[in-house]
Amino acid sequence: MRLIASILLLSLSTGACATAPDMTPSQRLASDMEGRFEVALGTDEAMQDRRLRIDALGPGEWVYYQVNHQADLSVYRQRILQLQTLSDGRVKQTAWTFEDAEAHADLWDKPGALAALSLDDLSVGLEEGCAQVWSLSDTVWRGIVDPETCIITSSRRGTQMRIGAESVLSPTSLSVAERGFDMDRAQLWGTAPGDFYVLTRVD
Repeated sequence: MRLIASILLLSLSTGACATAPDMTPSQRLASDMEGRFEVALGTDEAMQDRRLRIDALGPGEWVYYQVNHQADLSVYRQRILQLQTLSDGRVKQTAWTFEDAEAHADLWDKPGALAALSLDDLSVGLEEGCAQVWSLSDTVWRGIVDPETCIITSSRRGTQMRIGAESVLSPTSLSVAERGFDMDRAQLWGTAPGDFYVLTRVD
């Protein structure tokens, strides 16, 4: 997949990110994050990202997140995101994974399963240093996973590696990038620095 565009194109104004000023940062991010984002549907490069606010399972705001990809829009990733406001006004995002991912696919179409969701169905996905931290500028959110602190052991490579990620959420789009590095910070995979996959908000 090479649907890449520069983040410098994101000079955006009004839209879904215009929310009530009395919200906490985590509440605003959850509200701004909710929706569906798509690119290149019907092709092998298709990606659909859908996020739905759910009842809180602990402190902060909670969002169900699913990514589908390729021409058949098969499920690629599912997470529950916990959003908590930090003392400096930024928002920490902790990603929880499903113990039984298949049973929790397309939860927006399964109100019973959604209502029954609990922490017993989840486990924390990555190490503490891999939390994504979001900051807001005007109407645009930027979320960072820092490869200096996000270090995992790759079962496939049999070694430690650094993980970095960037997301930019605007009123009309969601831009994402993920990158893997060796411990000497040489990039192993992912988008080039400054490049993103750009998905358009459709609802």
